[in-house]
Amino acid sequence: CSVLSLVAFFPALRSAAMARFALLATLALLLVPSGSTYPETLTTRQNSLQLMVVVPTNAAAVASPEAVLCSQCIQLGEQGLDILLNYILNAGVVGGCSALCSHLKLKGEQEVCNIACSVFGIEAFIRELNHTDIDVFYFCEEVLACPKPPDDAAIQLVVAAAQPAMVTKGEDVQLAVALNVINASGLGEFHISIDGPVTTPVSQGFMLDQGISTGTSSLGVKLTIQDDESGDFPVVWSPGTYTFTFEVCQGECGSKHPLSKVFGKLAGTFNLTEAVPLIAI
Repeated sequence: CSVLSLVAFFPALRSAAMARFALLATLALLLVPSGSTYPETLTTRQNSLQLMVVVPTNAAAVASPEAVLCSQCIQLGEQGLDILLNYILNAGVVGGCSALCSHLKLKGEQEVCNIACSVFGIEAFIRELNHTDIDVFYFCEEVLACPKPPDDAAIQLVVAAAQPAMVTKGEDVQLAVALNVINASGLGEFHISIDGPVTTPVSQGFMLDQGISTGTSSLGVKLTIQDDESGDFPVVWSPGTYTFTFEVCQGECGSKHPLSKVFGKLAGTFNLTEAVPLIAI
């Protein structure tokens, strides 16, 4: 299967020209920012893709009760909010936070739902559920599980590059986008999509639970290009030119809610060649 890995932020880049040079010349040298650590690797599966997500973050910030509550709230996801909304619509009268939250599938989801609901109040909690348009980022901010993002966040996407630019089927390619963070962002996400002569376009989103600090940095993923014909939508890679596009956002990408921002999209390309078969002698 294809493997995408959020691997690291890149070293500081002082200008667009230096960013382009650094990404093209040293993209493989992925470094963890000073004072950061890697949390546990999370493995999920979506659209027949196995995703290994490793996000470099500040250990003290991640360990704080506020950060833990926010992360757990975001993990409710659109499906969790949809379950709660359906129960409210069908039940008519909700007995309380415990009765509402008990309809979530996982114990951890029920616990964070109960905490947020109890702090915010059942009536206000239901009211927020009814007008957040299944936007889990905005919902968690509104019920005070996550801090509201800054209204002056500003990020420029500088350059996107692939290393190597020419990759053989079965090998890894690292894809990255350099960022100029003018004003730090809050809770958000970034998406990457890969299109070209492949039977099923590849795309995935990654949460930026601590936002992105002011300065110059980068976001990167690693893609292992392998066919996967096991699912309902086979992924078969053919030789040719591929376009990958990064989208970086505060809040949910595409959301119309206050303080949600799409900082922009930026694309790059790489070329895929067929592996040369080995000839037995």
